[in-house]
Formats: sequence, C-alpha cells, structure tokens
Amino acid sequence: MAGLMVGGALLSGFINVLFDRLASKDVLHFFQGDKLNQKLLKKLKTMLLSANALLNDGEDKQLGDNNVRIWLDELKEVLYEADHVMDKIGTEALRLEVEKDELESTSASKPFNFVFNNPFEMSAVKSELEEILDSLKDLLEQTEYLGLKKVDHITALHRPQAPLLDDSQVYGREDDKEAILKLLLCDDDASNPNISIVPIVGMGGIGKTTLAQSVYYDANVEKHFALKVWVTISDDFDVCKISNIIFAKITGKRNQTDELHQLLKDLKDALVGKKFLFVFDDVWNEKYELWDLLKSSFQSGAKGSKVIVTTRNEDIALKMKTGNIRTYELKTMSDDGCWQLFEEHAFDNVDSKEKVLLEQLQEIRREIVKKCKGLPLAVKSMAGLLRSMRTCQDWRHVLRSDVWERPDCLDIGIVPALWLSYRFLPPYLKPCFSYLSIFPKDYEFGDVDGKKLILIWMAEGLLQPQEGRGIEDVGEDYLNALISRSFFQRNTRNRSFSMHDHIHDLAVYVSGHSCLIYDRCKNDLHKLSSKTRHLSYMENLKYIENFDDLPTMKNLRSLIALPLRPMRPYLFTRLAHEIVLRDARCLRALSFLGGCINELTDSIENLKHLRYLDVSHTNVKELPASVCVLYNLETLLLRKCKRLTQLPDSIGKLKHLRYLDASHTRVENLPASVCALYNLETLLLSRCKMLTRLPDSIGKLKHLRYLDLSHTRVKVLPASISALYNLETLLLECCFELTLLPTNISELINLHHLDIGGLSIKEMPPRICNMINLQTLGEFVLCENDGYRIKELGKLDNLHGRLRISGLKYVREVSDVLEVNLNNKKYLKELILEWNGEADDSIREREVLTALQPHANLKTLKIFGYKDTKLPDWVVDPSYCSLEEVYLDCENCCLSLLSFHQLSSLKKLDIKYLGFDLPYKFRNNSSNNSFRVLEEISLKFSPASDWSFVNTNDQEVEIFPCLKKFDLDGCGKLKVALPIGIFPSLKEIIIRHCNELVTVFPSSSSDIDVAYPSLRRMNINGCSRLESFSEMGLLPFSLESLRIESCNKLIDNRMQWNLQRLPTLTYLRLVNYRGVVDSFPEEGLLPPSLTGLCIDNFDKLTALNGNGFHLLTSLKHLQLQKLEELECLPVGLPQTLTSLRMVDCALLKPRCKRETGEDWPNIQHIPDIFVDHQCRAAPSVSILYSDTDGCLLTV
Repeated sequence: MAGLMVGGALLSGFINVLFDRLASKDVLHFFQGDKLNQKLLKKLKTMLLSANALLNDGEDKQLGDNNVRIWLDELKEVLYEADHVMDKIGTEALRLEVEKDELESTSASKPFNFVFNNPFEMSAVKSELEEILDSLKDLLEQTEYLGLKKVDHITALHRPQAPLLDDSQVYGREDDKEAILKLLLCDDDASNPNISIVPIVGMGGIGKTTLAQSVYYDANVEKHFALKVWVTISDDFDVCKISNIIFAKITGKRNQTDELHQLLKDLKDALVGKKFLFVFDDVWNEKYELWDLLKSSFQSGAKGSKVIVTTRNEDIALKMKTGNIRTYELKTMSDDGCWQLFEEHAFDNVDSKEKVLLEQLQEIRREIVKKCKGLPLAVKSMAGLLRSMRTCQDWRHVLRSDVWERPDCLDIGIVPALWLSYRFLPPYLKPCFSYLSIFPKDYEFGDVDGKKLILIWMAEGLLQPQEGRGIEDVGEDYLNALISRSFFQRNTRNRSFSMHDHIHDLAVYVSGHSCLIYDRCKNDLHKLSSKTRHLSYMENLKYIENFDDLPTMKNLRSLIALPLRPMRPYLFTRLAHEIVLRDARCLRALSFLGGCINELTDSIENLKHLRYLDVSHTNVKELPASVCVLYNLETLLLRKCKRLTQLPDSIGKLKHLRYLDASHTRVENLPASVCALYNLETLLLSRCKMLTRLPDSIGKLKHLRYLDLSHTRVKVLPASISALYNLETLLLECCFELTLLPTNISELINLHHLDIGGLSIKEMPPRICNMINLQTLGEFVLCENDGYRIKELGKLDNLHGRLRISGLKYVREVSDVLEVNLNNKKYLKELILEWNGEADDSIREREVLTALQPHANLKTLKIFGYKDTKLPDWVVDPSYCSLEEVYLDCENCCLSLLSFHQLSSLKKLDIKYLGFDLPYKFRNNSSNNSFRVLEEISLKFSPASDWSFVNTNDQEVEIFPCLKKFDLDGCGKLKVALPIGIFPSLKEIIIRHCNELVTVFPSSSSDIDVAYPSLRRMNINGCSRLESFSEMGLLPFSLESLRIESCNKLIDNRMQWNLQRLPTLTYLRLVNYRGVVDSFPEEGLLPPSLTGLCIDNFDKLTALNGNGFHLLTSLKHLQLQKLEELECLPVGLPQTLTSLRMVDCALLKPRCKRETGEDWPNIQHIPDIFVDHQCRAAPSVSILYSDTDGCLLTV
C-alpha cells in the first residue's frame, strides 16, 4: 500500500503522548545539570522519531506479515516502559511540590530542585533509560529486514459531528421486513405448538440485528404481543442467565433462586396464557440440549407466541426452528439500499458547502459503495470515513486501496472496509479505539458508561489538552468522532451506543495482548501475561487469589469492573483487594465498583501512578488518609457509598484532582482543604442528604466548571461562589432549605445552566437578566411588589428545556409580560405557568396568559391556578405541531375536548378542575382525523357531560388509535366512561369517584373483545351507581388485572361478570363492600387463571366458600384484610398457594396460631404466612409485605 496517505498509526498516538511528557517541565527539571542524562534523553527522542516514521507502513503490513505484528507489539512494550519512567519523574515532582506547599519553605514561583529519597533513584532512572534505548536500537535494526519504510499520513482530517441516526431504520430491506412481519403476525394452526421460532440467518454485518430491531419496534407487533423481550446472546448461551433476564423484564423483579429448575418453573408460570415475542440476537450455541431446556419454559405461553433468532450459522437455525417455518436467509443489500444507507450516514448534519462537494464526488462514491459488497456495516463505516475527507484525491486513495482485494484481511476475520476506516483514523483516536477491547461484545454504553469511559481515557493519558477547553469536552469530541465514523452504533430509543461484533473484533486485533476481559464463567485469568496492561472483569475477581505473587500484575495500568454502571454487587474478596493494592503498582485506572469491600486499606498508597479510582456503590465507610498521597489522582468516584460520612481532611493534597463525585453519600461537611483543589473542574454532591453547608472559601476553585448540589440540605450558598468565573453548570434542584441565592450570582457570566427547580426560593437574585448565556434556569419566581421583574426574562433568549414561572398573580402590567418574548425562545421544550392564590382581576389574567404565548417548538405546556373563564386561542392552535403534553388546572374554564384535536403531536392530555364539555361530535370522515397519537387522557374533577359520537358511515372507527391509558376522577356528570369506538392500544382504565356513572363500556355494535383488544388493567373506585361493566356485563378478553373498590352495586352483580371467559386474568382485588354476603367467593365466580386474590373490608363477610377456591389451580397469593366478621378459613385451600396474608381479621388470628390453631391444618402447607405483622410460617421462608396497590411482594 505504498504511497497511500493514512490517518496515522496506533503507536503514533502513544509516541505523541510520550513526546509531550519528554517536553514537560518536570522531566526538564529532573535532567537539569546532568549532561549525560540529557544526552540519553536526546537520543531517546531521535530514536522515537525514527520509529514513528515507519509505523504507518508497519501498521498496514502487519495484516499479512506476523513478524511485523510481533515487531509492533515489542515496540509498544518499550513505549509503555518509557512512559512509566517519565511518569515516575512526574510523580516525584508532584510529591515534592505538595511537601513544599506544606512546609512553605520556598517561594511558589521559584523552581524547585529534585531530591529523591532513594539515593539510587537517579541511577535507576538512568539504567532504565539505557535499557529502553538498547531495546529501541534492536527494534530499529530489524526494520530493514522487515522491509519497513516511511509512509506519509494525513495531518488534518475534518472532524464531523456525530449523526443522531436510528440504527433500526431499514434501507433496502422493506421486503425482508414484510416477510418477517407476516411470519410474526400470522395465527398458527392448531397442529403447531404454542410457540414458533423465526430464524434469521446471514453473515456478520449484513443487518440481521437491524432488521430484527425494526420488526421488534413495529407498531403492529406492539399491538399483537402482550409481552416483548430482547436478549443479546453472543457466545455465552447461559440458560440460567437468559431465563433470569426474561423473568426480570416481564415481572419487573429479579428471581432470587440459583436453582435452574425452579427458575424455569417460575418463568413458565409467569408466561401462562400470555402471547409473547422474544428476540434472541446473535446466537452461537450449537448444543441443542441447552436450547431445548430453555424452550421448555416457554410452552405455557399463548398460541401465536414467537421467538426470533438471529445467527450466522444455518445449522444453529435448523436446530432451533419449529414447525413449518423456514429459516429466513438474509441476503446482501441491494445497490439502491446500500446507496440510501450511505447517503443517510454520509450527508447527515453536513453543511451546504460540504454537501455540494459530496455531490461532485458521486461517481467515486458509487464505486466505493460497490466495494462494500452489500454489507450495511461496511457501507456505514465508509460513509463515516468519507464524510471526514475534503478532497477528491483523498477519496480516490480510498477507492484504489489494495486492502479491498487483500486476502489477509479476510484470513484474520476483518472486513476490508472496517480496516480502511480504522487506518484513516487520526493517531489521537486510535489508542482510544484500541482501549475499547476491554469491553465485551454487545456491551451497551449508556450515559454513565460514556462519561466514565472519557474519564478512564483521561487517566490513561489518551486525551490531548486543548487551549481553553475542559479535558472532558475533548474526550466527548473523541467519543463523538468515533460514533460519527460508525465505530459505534447509536440507539436513539434509549440514547445508548454499542459496537458491532466486527468492530469489536477489529478493536481486539489492534490492541493485541494489551487488553484482557476476565470472565468468571470461562475462568480465563491464566491468559494474563506480562504484556497485559488493561484488565476488565465481569461480576467478580475472587479467583485472583490463585494468582498471588503473579509478576504480571505489576504491569497492569487498568483494572476495571464492568459494567461501568452498577447492576449487582461484585464478589471482590479482601485477599484479592490486598493483592491488587500490593502488586499492581503501575495502575492508572482502578475500579472496585459495586465490589463487596468495606474499606480501603492504607496500602492503596502504593498506587502512586493512579489517576482514576472508582469505589462507587461499595460499603466503604471512610477513605484512609493514604488516599491523599495519590498525587496523580484526577478522578475520584464515591457515588452511593452510603456509609461514607466524611472526606479526608488532607484531600487538598490531590492537586491534580479534576473530577470528584461524592453524590448519594452521607457526607455532612466538606473539609476546608477541598478549596485547595485548584484543578477541580467537576464536583458532584447530589443527594447528600446530610450536607448543610459549603466551605466559605469555595470560590478558590477557579477552574470549577460543574457543581451539583441538587437534593441536599444546603441552606446558604457562600458569597464567594460568585468568584467561580469558569462555572458553567450550577444545579440546585430540590434544595428545599435554600430560600435565597447570593445577590451577586449574576457575576457568573459563563454560567450556562442554573437549575433552581423545586426550590423554596422567595425571590430571584438581582440582575439575572445579565446572565445572557443561561440555557437552563428551571424556575423564575415572582413575589409581591416585584411582578414587573418578569420582563428580565426577555434577555434570556437562549433558555433551553424547562421553565416554570410562578407568582403570575403579582404581575400588574401586561406591558411587562410582552417584554418576556416567550415566542422568541425557540429552545424551550416545557413551559409551566402558575398563578397561585385567588384572582383579583381575571381579565388581566387572560391578557397575561395571552402575552405569554410560547414558541411553536414547545413540547409540554402546564397551566395551574388560572382563574379566567376562557383560555387564549393559542393554547390549542394547530401551529403547535410539536406539543406532546398538555396539563390544565383551570377552575373556571369550559371547553370542548374536540378543541385539542388540532394538536397533531399530542400524546398526553391531563385536565383538572375544568368545566369540560363533550357534546361535540366525532366524525370519522373528518379531514383532520382526531387524536391520532394521543396515548393518555386524564380528566379530574371535571363536570363533564356524556360522550356523543356520530358516525356518518355507520361504522365504528378508531378515534383514539394509540390511546394506552384512560383516567377519570370525579367527573360527576358522566354516565358512560368511554365513548363508542375501537381502542386498539388501550391497556389501562382508571375510574375514580364518578358518582353518576352507570356503565364503563358503551353500547356498541362491536364485540367488546374487538373494541378493546389490548386492555390489561382496570381499576374502579368509588362509583356508587355503577351496576355493570357493559351492556352484557362482560369484560374484555385480554384483561389481566381487575381492582374494584367502594362500588357496592357493581359487586352485587358479580355473578354477571363472567370472569371464567378471561383466560389471562391473574389478579383480582375487591375492597370496601357493604353488601350482605354469607360466603365468598361463589362457586364458578373466579377463573382458574388467577394467581393473586385480595379481599379487603367486606364488613359482613362471615365465611369463605371452599368450593369457590377448588378451581383456582394457579392461585399463589391470597390476601385477607379487615374482615372482622370472618370466622374461619375453609378446608381445601389450593395447594398452589405460596403466601397467605391476613391483616385485621380479629377472629382468624387465634385460629391460625402455629401448630395449635384450629385452622392451622388448613394452611400449614403454605410456605409464607403473615398475620398482623407476624410471620407464622417456617423460619426458613420469606416474610411478606404489600405494596401500595396491595400486591404481595417478598422481602
């Protein structure tokens, strides 16, 4: 590949960092006056330059020449050694500087002399330098035999912004998607089993996962299946782990059992009668018996349940498939599809000039896309690369590269397009990409992971400082650059990103032996070698005890617990902890995240090169003073160390500390020495509930850019906080005891984010209008006699996100409101307007609200305490096409529901204390089809009349096609809860205190099961006149949970409910029934599908009907509460019961006494029994309690 310009080799990035170290003042002072060592230093620089000139050629030739790869590996080892020597010098310099400050023996401006404690330290450094030079000499002598030569590289690559694309979007796969949807949505015939497997087979990078995602999130699939779970499998087909993931996602809790048979049984029970869709992505397991074992727990699901399996191996697909469904083989993408995909990724977020350039290069682009051979991953990678190049010459270099046809790329399993994308990366990005190999395949990076990754890169010295910019901002640029070049795939649904398997393989290849992931299941710690510099571990490191005295520990630079966001406690024994602190003395980054450790010992002082320390979510009670001699430390993470009450008094010695997170701890006060951390940029103290004050001299932290005090008990902010001129973010949300802000806070002219939402603040500080860079304010408070100050908001046109304006009743002049210019604040997404208190002029209130018309980009509008009888027209103006949520608490207004149908993006409508009129007609032939995306309606204390529906075609229509939740509270005039129509997405109905209500579902020509096919939960409370659910007394077939409280007439008619027809009803709760009932439940009332039953406050109930329980073969949880007349328990309670809870059942209490009670023989088979806060079951079983909804939970 001679002559090809490339982005710069991986090791060039390491060498550039090393050059910076060689030129640092610490190293120059160290060698000052020592001509011999200065000569060695000069020789080192020369040799590094010579090696650097050959790296571009060597990086390319390593693909086909293993000797070159070995040479690069050896050179990397030498660079690590040289870096460590330079770091030792810098560390000693720091130690002396701290001691000098403490002793105040010299002037701060006077250069200090190095005096090593160890008399042989100077000679040791010299000896190490000589060894490094000898190694470099040997390596350079080998280059002639290896045929390495100088190759130029591109010095200035355009750094594009990362595109915010959804990787589940399908290009050129419309037919494939349609075919998979047809397989999923068809109803299986009676001869097939309940579940069907849909295998998708294709080579890596062809788009199997993307296609599966597109189908998984399809609206029709969402409606068709009651449950959906996505599981990424990869090469670890752990039946226990997979079962637990599915169980946790469908039940909302983790199964605590370690016994596989019990876990599979619990999963099977949880799936009874439910139609589900599971996706098993990237399956490599070829053992049929493992799949058969897992599949056995799925058979209880409803007919029509499906499992999508994506795999590269057709044999695996054949083993997993069922019935007549064929394996779906995904072919390479069409040329048109590839071109569409390329344009989406190459042209997104580029300016008009760049787009013109890209269009001029159309022919070259098409040739490059053809070389990707229909692989979407390769197309996206090329798009990310080419959008970073500015000239036709650069593009031709890519097109003519011999990498496209080289067999050695494929021999080592690397897609040529991906290798080219990597080769053209700038040298400063390559070490960052290489480091990603310590993360396992399919690792999902969320917000926390991304932030910590940047901090770890910083600890490893991989981020190059830029003048006037925070180092974290630089790291964010690096991360965005990798995303924009498609080294990461972004998931816009949850704002996470991940690496494709092929990209991960590439990272592992380029990192060589440097990185290792320790997997407990594989017990592969034996792979740890002297060349391993970065080690990550999943779950625990207890087996590290077997490697005591292992010499390879001394070379480790990173030891990281994964995932970076805590999910469960890690088993990290004290011995393992001691081994790390004793032997791993080169560590730069160390994470005990979530580890079961109670203390950090003094031996942590051995880790003098440490820059990143994460002990978050551990049981550490205090930090030893020895932590404060880690002078290189840049990041200290203590989040959720809930036993931690204080920071060391000497923490001010950590002169290089940039990032300190002590949030969610019990820290009461910050030591005064915190104010000596003059390099500190980020200080996080959120939810330190014991923290009441900050040091008065906090203003000394001149470099502080981010300060989070939200949810603390801080009462006063020191006046010196206004001296933090570099402060960009100050978060004070929910500091309830903070009532005033410093009067000179407006001097923080660089402040972008001031979040004072939820404060009990009495008034705004003076001159807030001077803070023109503010993007976040959160709250603007008006008080008596200062309503005119609302006009100060007029200068803050850059406000983003949420803004709450309270105290609007104090506004006297509408002219002041007009100066606010909310209509110009195009970045505001949520606006909350509050009047508070009684109105003295309702007409002025209307004028004020009219003048507060926001920009059309608004997404959420909330109005509280408005007293006029009419809302301004802008509230429902169709120009608000982005408005998704509307909350109105306006006591005197009256309007029609239909007036909101013009808001085309409205998803949530919440109306309280509003005279709400419903006489207007819905018409299915309207050109503006109403409420197409509305998902939630909540009407509270609104005296609404009945629904009225006119259908000009005499056919019922989907007037609310996306509605998922319907909530009525105190709608006194309403007789029918819902209008006539079909509600295909409705999942939950809540009705409370609607005293005139006589039925829930209207009379309809449609079958109730057709009209409400997705209904899962229904909760009815305090509807005294309600007699039946519907005209026929029936409930929708899909119902799973039913709760009825204080509805005597409805419960009187319970035998008309016909619950036996509901195959998925699993929970029933009946509360506050005053009717006469001698024995309950009646035989045949309850369906056999019930797993939970609660009978609460039936004040005339004297006996339970044993015959009514006989058919309840699935019942697990029975709760009896406030049944004061209940005399005894029946014989023959279901053997399936696992828990029985009795509260305030006075007559039952003595009868259920363990061993001696008269009813004990009837209940002794139940594992968990709870009577009035006392456990009466066997000592080994769990105690039960109930949540706010009365559901039984286990502690």
